Amino acid sequence: MRVLARIEGVDPPEWLRSRSRLAARAITAAMDAAGKGAQQDLRAMVRSAGLGQRLGNAIRQSTFPRPPAYSPRAASEIVANRNAADIIRAFSEGATITAKGGKYLAIPTDAVPRGRWGEKLSPRQAEARFLQKLELAVIGGRPCLVLPAARLTRGGRARGATSRQQARGRARAVVAFWLVPQVRLAQRLAPRPIAAAWARRLPGIIDRAAAGLRG
Repeated sequence: MRVLARIEGVDPPEWLRSRSRLAARAITAAMDAAGKGAQQDLRAMVRSAGLGQRLGNAIRQSTFPRPPAYSPRAASEIVANRNAADIIRAFSEGATITAKGGKYLAIPTDAVPRGRWGEKLSPRQAEARFLQKLELAVIGGRPCLVLPAARLTRGGRARGATSRQQARGRARAVVAFWLVPQVRLAQRLAPRPIAAAWARRLPGIIDRAAAGLRG
């Protein structure tokens, strides 16, 4: 027995080409959506770990090829600049940071306010914030940097003291930074599970993108 089939009114090669274009557009759109979703999750993870909005904003996402071009081999790339990538890697894997040249690392206390983007201030930034020079001291056998004239809020944050407040005895020395030769960073970030979760969602995202293009 011999069976012949024919599609009336449709040019098969053009139909296949249109389907290929639809698939390429759906894949490209899905890769872009998944990449942006993973980027937002990674940024949220960094912020929730207390590492500041600026570090989170350093995580960038790009889709290739760039719209309006599309390809069945589209890819989404998530990167950070070198400094941000080093910090993220250290908090993802855990690391021991040692001061170089016999110096100390300055670890801010809870009294030091955070910067505009939620990041912890450095000693130089703290001096600029309080318009005071930090003084070296030893408290309980531990070296530290002290704000010589400050006030503490109810939340335990340091604020600068005016000359009148100092004259009235309402200012005090506040430990701003402890000085340590090294510090161990605990693992506070887990980017791989986020990437794996979005990879698992990708087939469904492609299906929804294709359905939207067909509709």
